[in-house]
Amino acid sequence: MKCRLERVRYAVWLWPAVLAGIFLIAYALWSPTPNLPVYQGKSLYEWIAELDRAAELHPAQFDKVAVAQAAIRAIGTNALPFALANLHARLTLADQATAWMAKHAPFLKLGVKDVSEQRGLGVQILDILGPIATPCLPELIAGATNTPGYSEEALLAVGPAALPAFTNILSTMKSPETGRLIIALTQSVRDGRITPKEATGVLPCLLVIFHSKDRFAALSAAEAMGAIHLQPKICIPLLIEGFSNTSPEFRSACLESLSNFRSDADIAVPVLMRGLQDQDQVVRIIAAMFLGQIASLPDQAVPALEAALKDSSVAVRGASVFSLGQFGPSAINAIPALEQSCLDVEEPVRDAATNALRMIRR
Repeated sequence: MKCRLERVRYAVWLWPAVLAGIFLIAYALWSPTPNLPVYQGKSLYEWIAELDRAAELHPAQFDKVAVAQAAIRAIGTNALPFALANLHARLTLADQATAWMAKHAPFLKLGVKDVSEQRGLGVQILDILGPIATPCLPELIAGATNTPGYSEEALLAVGPAALPAFTNILSTMKSPETGRLIIALTQSVRDGRITPKEATGVLPCLLVIFHSKDRFAALSAAEAMGAIHLQPKICIPLLIEGFSNTSPEFRSACLESLSNFRSDADIAVPVLMRGLQDQDQVVRIIAAMFLGQIASLPDQAVPALEAALKDSSVAVRGASVFSLGQFGPSAINAIPALEQSCLDVEEPVRDAATNALRMIRR
């Protein structure tokens, strides 16, 4: 009897809430929405879907990717309201009701909205539009200022025009958003939306953050210096200083950034060689990899890499073998050591040694 009463009470309490949720969902579905812009018979979102399908293929169908991107740019400023709407996506009352009902009434089999996907779509559209999105810069600045961690990538998708506002936000932002802002900058430089020269105005902020107590932000600043790889007289001493940090991750970031200053290889290579002796395996791997990427000062670097062929770590030995191959004929003195690596107990090292010998002898 008691159980039956409990079920009745539950039904009395549940069904009005279910009906209210259905009403809110219906209202959201039936409320008018602006028409999607169309180009060559396909809507904005259809072009986005086509772009995603092409990008997922391996190898990527670059021609189809380029066509889809060109179509979205042709839609131009007409796409901006939809990019911003996705970027500002929030869970409406109807969405919250759906989520509640999905949890408490699973038999309805309702799909729950994922706001993060919508925001990612907004960033994707702005990223493709690039400078075309400049008219919405004030709104993007307001979003990044008022809601930290909210639209860093979207702001920098506009390109160099966003840098003054970005620098101002970066100078006043507090952790943990600072690190995310810097990562967005680094990615924009690597993607070519912002040139290293254009990004140099941010370096004074990065130099301050490099010494901050926010470890994530300091690490991000070290990586950004390498992406920008300008003003070596200021950046290189800091990165060398950072190599003495107690964090292996921080030391690795400093080594990687140093390797981008190729015109100053006479300074970077000795530090990378020190990295081959680091107690942390990841740091040794990074040092070996980037000595090969620079492929400079073979008289110093090749013997150091040759010694690393005896490292206890398979990954370090493999990275060292590969890097010796990057030196080509300059690493001819390492041939006997590489021939020994062809007998290594690990197959990946043996294969890499065979390839390295081929590159050196060629």
